Amino acid sequence: MKFYIGIDYGASNLNLKLECNDGRNFRLSTQSYAYSVYGMSGLCGCIDSAIGKISGDNYLELSDCKGICIGISGARNINQQAEIEKNLKYENVIVKSDAEIALYAAFKENDGAILICGTGSVIYGKSGGKIFRAGGWGRVIGDVGSGYDIGVMVLRDISEEYDRYGKICCSELSRKIYSWLGINGENMLTKIYHEGFDISSIAKFIIEDDSKDTFIYLEKSAEMLTNKIKMFKENFDKEISIVFSGSLIKGKNRYSELIKEMIKGKCSGVKFVDKDFMPEDGAIYLAKKYFK
Repeated sequence: MKFYIGIDYGASNLNLKLECNDGRNFRLSTQSYAYSVYGMSGLCGCIDSAIGKISGDNYLELSDCKGICIGISGARNINQQAEIEKNLKYENVIVKSDAEIALYAAFKENDGAILICGTGSVIYGKSGGKIFRAGGWGRVIGDVGSGYDIGVMVLRDISEEYDRYGKICCSELSRKIYSWLGINGENMLTKIYHEGFDISSIAKFIIEDDSKDTFIYLEKSAEMLTNKIKMFKENFDKEISIVFSGSLIKGKNRYSELIKEMIKGKCSGVKFVDKDFMPEDGAIYLAKKYFK
């Protein structure tokens, strides 16, 4: 049985789709090891494990795989992508950025743009055959408005509070963070540097909360993302359709609505489009395109 594999490899999660020629589809989701943090060995090990599991569980031979496309967060240039392809050691494999496969999932060959905001963030699009992007520089340099960025802002304020007052949970915000995630000024270093605390996980609680003390982080983040989109929009001389993707903004919540409101106020010629898609479907599309 011949089949294709498409993978969306994010900074926190791997989502895989296996599509057989007879119409059957299989999906798998698992934790990923961020390429920007764990490097080539962590990346390839995670991908090999996922492909081995889904093919083994469904009694499929990899020799029957016609093509694999993997969109990887942090693999934004062709040299990185070629190096990953070489290290993966599959016959028919092509590596793209996670933004590119999401764009193809949403628009196929048509013009459009996609704003991805999860653990990281990037705006990526095409018009008239040209590709444009803004952001996506990784959590150390950029990824403004992302889950990681929001988490860092919150933790900085909690650490500042601890430095200033010498005790934990002085503010409503720090009490909430401790209640939600068990982290405070006294255990922060241990949690983050020794226990692998997921900094980006803070953003989900900030978005779901409904108070003013958490809203200020979303307001600041939405403004930074809007500025990126305004810069991005300068590359287009016509109206551009934008789709929201990523764990923080794909659904309707106070963060996604705030971003839309700010974009409407600052950027003309932007149309928001709702599309139901999975980025790994874009990887399947590209696998079929490159390996017919």
